[in-house]
Amino acid sequence: MRRQELLDQVSNMDKEGLQVFAKDTYNQVVPKTMTLENMRAKVFAFIDEYGAV
Repeated sequence: MRRQELLDQVSNMDKEGLQVFAKDTYNQVVPKTMTLENMRAKVFAFIDEYGAV
């Protein structure tokens, strides 16, 4: 999947979707206490750090 498509997909995810995506794709935990925007920012950082997997 291209990076931009992945960013678009993440931009439309809810909190649960972001948590599952981060865990399944990058084996990273995103705390559910974070705001939705902060969760998205953290997942975007994973994409930047580890690439579009």
